[in-house]
Amino acid sequence: MTVVDPSVILRLGSHSEKDYFEKVIRFLDGYIVAANLIEATPDASASLVFRFSGRKRDVPYYIDPMTYAFGAYIDPSTGRIRRDLDWIKSDQKHGRAFKRSYKALAEAIGTPFADTVGQVKNRNRAVSPSDFSDGSTCTAVCRHTADYQLETISKPFEAVKSTIP
Repeated sequence: MTVVDPSVILRLGSHSEKDYFEKVIRFLDGYIVAANLIEATPDASASLVFRFSGRKRDVPYYIDPMTYAFGAYIDPSTGRIRRDLDWIKSDQKHGRAFKRSYKALAEAIGTPFADTVGQVKNRNRAVSPSDFSDGSTCTAVCRHTADYQLETISKPFEAVKSTIP
């Protein structure tokens, strides 16, 4: 039987947790950053990654693409399965709408996630297994998700570099 060394990896879900991470980061084997946090605050998220994973600390990090957020869920108040994605919506001036961070994340990852939050008629439903019946869709989703995980944190730094004379 193969023995795997245990790892301690924490998930950073909001910037208010950074103080806790600052205190324990030296004890961690890595950390995970929620993609919706990156979409909501790209510069601050990139700064945190640089702070915890820069040359001084070099702690590995991972990006949780949150693709499961676009699936069906169990409503805690009724115990029933819901496919309307209401939990990633918020009250806005013109009714309930998708939170900006989740909408941007879905659009960054692409079809079928972008379709769930887009203007496709009657699409206001969760992603389902049937959305992945085409092999090319599966390949594209994997490619876009991996690209997002590998490239998204560097974008704010590239933007800053381009403004330096």
